[in-house]
Amino acid sequence: MVKSAGLPIVEGDGKRWLARNGRVRSFPDFWGDHRHRSFPNPSEPEITYEKFLEKANVKEPQKATARSYVEGFNAARSDRISAQAVAAADRAASEIEGKKVFRLPYGYDGVIEWMACDLPPEMLHLRSEVTQIRWNSNHVDTLYWTPSSERTFRSRRVIVTIPLGVLRAADGERGMIRFEPPLPGWKQAALRTLEMGHVRRFAFEFKDCFWTERIDGGFIIAPDEESADLVDAGSHRFEFADRLGGRIGGRKDD
Repeated sequence: MVKSAGLPIVEGDGKRWLARNGRVRSFPDFWGDHRHRSFPNPSEPEITYEKFLEKANVKEPQKATARSYVEGFNAARSDRISAQAVAAADRAASEIEGKKVFRLPYGYDGVIEWMACDLPPEMLHLRSEVTQIRWNSNHVDTLYWTPSSERTFRSRRVIVTIPLGVLRAADGERGMIRFEPPLPGWKQAALRTLEMGHVRRFAFEFKDCFWTERIDGGFIIAPDEESADLVDAGSHRFEFADRLGGRIGGRKDD
């Protein structure tokens, strides 16, 4: 899709660096340390990633690094995220060369714009707030507000991709969408057990890539820091090579 859209793409450096005690060192065996080679079997009872770490036969510094990576990358607390889910994502990544990192230097909105450019204008309803979805065996009516009036869109099916917070909104809350008939009890019960992870992203722009004297691209993992878990020190020679980006996730962002 990116190639068809003619968008520039760059491959990031897959190196990993470990920041600890005020020093940064190369971390070539990151993936081996992260996997521990003993993830729970999918058929075993669900346990949290923190419970998995407690049972893992590795030293505490390795546990701290794995915990920092999982919380930073998944934006989820290690005492809430499923170890089986982390393992499944890890296996899926290994099947598609998940260690490789690619970026769209001018932003991902270029993909959306390319997908939308050939659509008839009447197919896109922007600046529209859905308030109700009415389903029956023949069609679905979606009620929504535009800046000027309330409207109804009729279709055979509806795919709902709203944020979890909107999906769980109670009656009277801003953004709540009413389903008619109401969602089945088992779906509502499942929604109550889901959570959204917290994450903050930041970026700093510098006059030059001063860090490349010691760090030749890649990602810096900082398990002992109170701030960022992951820092992207990608120094790919492109227009935006003078920036450092990072993310704070999991319990550090609670």
